Amino acid sequence: MGTRYTAEAEFIQQARRQNNLASFAAQLGINIGALGETESVVFYNKLIKSRDLLREVALHEYRFPASRQAADTVSGTLLALYGAGGKTWEDSLNAFLKRLERDIYVAIDMRAEVVTLKVTAPWPVLAERLTRRILDLVNEFNLEKRQSQARAERRFVEGRLEQSRSELAEAEARQVQFLLRNARYQESPELRLQADQLQREVDFRQEVVTSLARAFEEARVNEVRDTPVITVLEQPEGTAVPSRKAPLLALLGLLMGSLAGVGTVLGQARIQAQRRAYPVAYAEFEVARRDLRDAFSFRRLLRAVRAPNDGGDGSP
Repeated sequence: MGTRYTAEAEFIQQARRQNNLASFAAQLGINIGALGETESVVFYNKLIKSRDLLREVALHEYRFPASRQAADTVSGTLLALYGAGGKTWEDSLNAFLKRLERDIYVAIDMRAEVVTLKVTAPWPVLAERLTRRILDLVNEFNLEKRQSQARAERRFVEGRLEQSRSELAEAEARQVQFLLRNARYQESPELRLQADQLQREVDFRQEVVTSLARAFEEARVNEVRDTPVITVLEQPEGTAVPSRKAPLLALLGLLMGSLAGVGTVLGQARIQAQRRAYPVAYAEFEVARRDLRDAFSFRRLLRAVRAPNDGGDGSP
């Protein structure tokens, strides 16, 4: 099956500061935090394993040296490089996407909010290029999402700003009319009270307009901002090493036997409880279990192909 290589990267998402609109709305007791919230780090596991992202990775054109020392280069899409077979192109793609998903491992440190990404491939440089490609796609997704949110926020604020300016103009007009009719309002307690009420309304309307104007300008900037949304803590280049998955297969075989015994004693409910308690570890075990199953299937197929030749060549 040949040596396979695993590259690794780590990243965190950049926290967005609360925007002017959200800050002002919070003072009014209005919750619009969804416009500026960042995704939970758990989301990245689903994003990286999503079909759309895997499809982009599989159909991207790669060009890389066959080894770190080799001058010869290899190029093509993953579908072509891996030689995925199927009755139709779509069948080949679907089968390969399942394989690609098994070659990608995502671990999440919930406390530090750090995402670790590992990608395995037949060539060391390709493993690093695939990891970089996934990082780029994750950042593109987040950037497009942020710009889309900013676009929606800008449209909302723009309409509300126009309405608030009209309301401010009406409040100022009422105040002017009151002052023209009541030039000596200070001599009347009732008129002073009305004057204070009008002044408070004008002040409030002015504050609303000012806050919305700031939020509008901020949304316009965010709509075209293209700065990275994630921060890569560990770059994938130069990290590829021979995959350690093969030596683990035998150990996993023993572990699976033990788990089978535990499952018999504790029952399916206990296994489900462990799955809920340790989701990342359980997911890693499932990936390794599938690889172990595929490895044994390959060996059985190889023995079946070799058996007729071994028996018919006349050798002792």
